[in-house]
Amino acid sequence: MLVAQLRRVGLAGTALDRATEEVASLMRCPVCQGLSVADSPSTSAVALKSEVRRMLSLGYSEDQVIA
Repeated sequence: MLVAQLRRVGLAGTALDRATEEVASLMRCPVCQGLSVADSPSTSAVALKSEVRRMLSLGYSEDQVIA
């Protein structure tokens, strides 16, 4: 069974920048012990942060991105 999920309107510009930093700061880097995705320079964290930004730009909520 398919379940449709309602999405918000995607973010852009400075709102997208702020939301990306906020959500990425809540996520832990899978490589760097004790660093958030927002703070880590690792390749994995950079890729995750990019995915966070993409999802937010498409309208996913913070909870949906973190899940």
